[in-house]
Amino acid sequence: LADLVVVNKADGDLAAAAKTTAADYAAALHLVRPRTSAWSPHVLTCSALLATGIAEVWAAIETYCDATASELTERRADQARAWMWSEVTEALVESMRADPVVSDLAGRLEADVAAGAVTPTAAAQAVLQAFLQDP
Repeated sequence: LADLVVVNKADGDLAAAAKTTAADYAAALHLVRPRTSAWSPHVLTCSALLATGIAEVWAAIETYCDATASELTERRADQARAWMWSEVTEALVESMRADPVVSDLAGRLEADVAAGAVTPTAAAQAVLQAFLQDP
């Protein structure tokens, strides 16, 4: 969801419509739980034509950045850790599939798992053991 909604064209004949639209968006955003405890989404109006409301939009962006900096840093760190483990998992699976002995065993065990003859956990352990023991 958006952290900041800006309704442009808040000038001339469209000023009233922009104000109504902003109020509608603000009401809708109150129904949604904020993504972070440090910030609730804001709705602002502006007019690029008249250059009104631009300073307020920029101030809101700066306030958002200040309010959420530590949470965003933490979220990025969590994402980086998850990405690392995703890369490890992908590399391990590629290595297992490239190993002919392990790949053959995995193929046979897939059939056994599908037939209900072997549990998925037992099959996974057998594949891992074969991979770790294969020179």
